Amino acid sequence: MRLLLSSSSSSPLVFFDLSANFLRIAGVSTMPDAAQFYEKLSLWLKDHAVHIRPGTELVLSLHFLNSASIRALYQFLRQIAKERWPLHIVITHQAKSDNSDVVEVLMEACKILALSYEVRQET
Repeated sequence: MRLLLSSSSSSPLVFFDLSANFLRIAGVSTMPDAAQFYEKLSLWLKDHAVHIRPGTELVLSLHFLNSASIRALYQFLRQIAKERWPLHIVITHQAKSDNSDVVEVLMEACKILALSYEVRQET
């Protein structure tokens, strides 16, 4: 079960590999159609939910978000909480690009939704 979406100047790289217990969204998320983008990811997870094993990490390694992406990512995380998929959210803090605002937004969303998460330093 794999999903690979290449990144662009406004959309993140998406690499989901449930056989390896690994989900990653990385890069910049500033696309105007963010709701559709993240809805596509939610639908893929829903279609493959039986293959999600406890402790599977969803790594969010994002440098920058626009307001449309913040709303869309919140809905995406809300779907994860609603479905009770056993994902552990990993938010990466990138010292090089100082994405501390992104980290803060994602941490607050996880807290509000009572999702398991941690912040890791990315070197």
